[in-house]
Amino acid sequence: MTHHRAATCPPLLHPALLVLTGATALLLAAPSARAELLVSEFGVGTVVDVEAGGDFTNAPRFATGLSGPFGMCVGPGGDVYVAEFLSGEVTIITAGGDFTATAPFASGLLNPVELHCSPTEVWVTEFEFGPSDVTDITAGGDFTGAPAYATGLQQVVGILRDAGGTLWVSRQDLGQIIDVTAGGDLSMAAPYATGGNLTRGLTQRGASLYAADTGTQTVLDWTAGGNMSLNVFAQVSGVVNVVNTDLGLMALSESQGALYDITAGGDFTVAVPFASGIQATGGYGGILSTTVCGNGVIESGEACDDAGESAACDADCTLASCGDGTLNATAGETCDDMGESATCDDDCTAVMCGDGVLNTTAAEACDDGGESATCNADCTEAMCGDGLVNNTA
Repeated sequence: MTHHRAATCPPLLHPALLVLTGATALLLAAPSARAELLVSEFGVGTVVDVEAGGDFTNAPRFATGLSGPFGMCVGPGGDVYVAEFLSGEVTIITAGGDFTATAPFASGLLNPVELHCSPTEVWVTEFEFGPSDVTDITAGGDFTGAPAYATGLQQVVGILRDAGGTLWVSRQDLGQIIDVTAGGDLSMAAPYATGGNLTRGLTQRGASLYAADTGTQTVLDWTAGGNMSLNVFAQVSGVVNVVNTDLGLMALSESQGALYDITAGGDFTVAVPFASGIQATGGYGGILSTTVCGNGVIESGEACDDAGESAACDADCTLASCGDGTLNATAGETCDDMGESATCDDDCTAVMCGDGVLNTTAAEACDDGGESATCNADCTEAMCGDGLVNNTA
């Protein structure tokens, strides 16, 4: 199908589930360096950081001024992307703040709902009650009239690329999960998993695959395919999304305005939520777990985290190693050019003739830590007639 700019009417992902509440007064927060556990709030156009847990009813919001925010992901460059359903856009919100007048990363999309990212790609599902698309928007820009990657689907919501590289989407109208890796017209594609009822958010934790099934108010395990209704992992009232995070497997409840840690599985209908006071409306909500280097907690993608530079850990949360290109003064490095350079020895000390470290890039022919029988004090080879007095030779 051909893309066109999204209409400005509210997203009726399911008429019975859309309840737009009045906007509660929200405090505006100065943007943090990087939030860790984000939840989008469609009705008020905000994103809240709930990493600390607790009641967020009157808490500052990480991002404001968005137009119906739904799905989020961390993509190329480590940036945080959010789908804006009402404006048909995807916007980068990495630094937080007010995005009312911010130019989008991608525009001209039709009701973008959920995103999937990797360090090299950005994908979006475009929702309609009729034909729905999956589009590769990695290049950014205006996608009005651009061809979609996968077409012929209906009411697609969730999207996930699993650890094996398969790209999946959920089809909420039939409660199915479909492999869209090959792209093209998938109107006749056989589903991998069936038996759901308003199936929405998708995620993977370890070797297991999970889906938020709003119609049955459950989180289903669809790892084995087939009738996933037979594999109820957790019961969560009003569940609309489920995402694996560094804190555990989290499920978002629209009816409760809360996020639940359902890692252990079971019945969470009367459980105490991990985070409450979330303005979850619109029939869906994005959840995003980001890794924060420097918080002292080793998280996904980090080799270490000592809350800053240490003798064993670089400031970028990689293990300290001379030659890695990251200067670590605490580890005794005065430079690190990923090997020998004209200004840096291969032991990560500054180049100096007489330091005992040969550096041919700096035009040293030898370096014996001073004058020797074979090496002059200026790091040239000792030779009678070279104009240099070498008493050792």
